[in-house]
Amino acid sequence: DFDGMCDAGDICIHHNPDDPDNNDSCGSDPVLTAIGSQTTLEDVSFSIDLSSTDVDSDNNTYPDNAAYEIEDIDNDDLFVSSIDGTIISIDPISNKSGSGSILVTVTDDFGGYDTELVAIEVIAVSDTPSLSSNNVTGIEDIQTEFDLLSSLNDTDGSEYLTLHFTAIPDGCSLSNGTDNGDGSWSVSEDQFSGLSLLTPLHFNSELIYYAERYEFNLLGSLDIPVTATATESSNGDQSSISTSFTVTINPVQDSPELHL
Repeated sequence: DFDGMCDAGDICIHHNPDDPDNNDSCGSDPVLTAIGSQTTLEDVSFSIDLSSTDVDSDNNTYPDNAAYEIEDIDNDDLFVSSIDGTIISIDPISNKSGSGSILVTVTDDFGGYDTELVAIEVIAVSDTPSLSSNNVTGIEDIQTEFDLLSSLNDTDGSEYLTLHFTAIPDGCSLSNGTDNGDGSWSVSEDQFSGLSLLTPLHFNSELIYYAERYEFNLLGSLDIPVTATATESSNGDQSSISTSFTVTINPVQDSPELHL
C-alpha cells in the first residue's frame, strides 16, 4: 500500500520475511564497514572515512539512506572528536597521550542501525625542551656558577629533564650531578640549582704552561658543551637540544708561603 511498512498482504522489496532487525519496516539493518583500532602520535590529528552497506540502498521504491553519528565513550580530555558527513576528525589535546574510545553508529531511513566501539590510542612523544646559556667568568681556585637555563615544554608531568655535559675539561668537575667516568656528566633537574664548574688548583685562563706544571691539559677559556634531553616516562621517547658556552677563569695573586 506504499506506506513504507510491511503490512499483511504487502509485497516487500528487499525485505527478509523473518525481519531480522525487528524494525517492522521494509528493509534490513545497515552494516557498518569495520573501522578497527586507531593509533596516532601525540599532537597529530587524523581522520576516519566511514562507509556501510545496506541491501535496501538500491531500492528505488523505498530509498534507504545511511547517516552517521559518533559519541565519546572514554575520552578524559584526550582528544576532540567531530564528524562531517562520513568523515570523523580526531584532534588530540596538546601534549596529551593515552587511550580512549568513540562509539560510531550508522542508521538508515527505516530505523535500522549498526555500531562499532573504536579504540583510539595517542602515543606519547617527547617535546624538545628549552635550553639557553651565557658565557661566564670566574676566579682562580673558586667554583664558577653556570648561567644556564633549561626547562620542559611539556608540563603535564609525563616527561623528565636531564642535562648531559659531554666533555668536561681535563681535571675539572661539576658541583652537582654524576660523573660518568668518560669526561661526561649527567645532571638531573633537581640538581640544576647552583650548578658550577670546579677547576683544578691554581688554574686560570691566562696561564700558558699550566699543562706542563700541573699535568692537566687546560689552556685559556674553557668550552662547555651541554645537551638538554626530555624523556617520556611512559615509553622512553627522547628529544634533545644542545648548546655550548665558555668559562673564563681570572687569575688571583696567591699569598706567599713562608718557610722557616
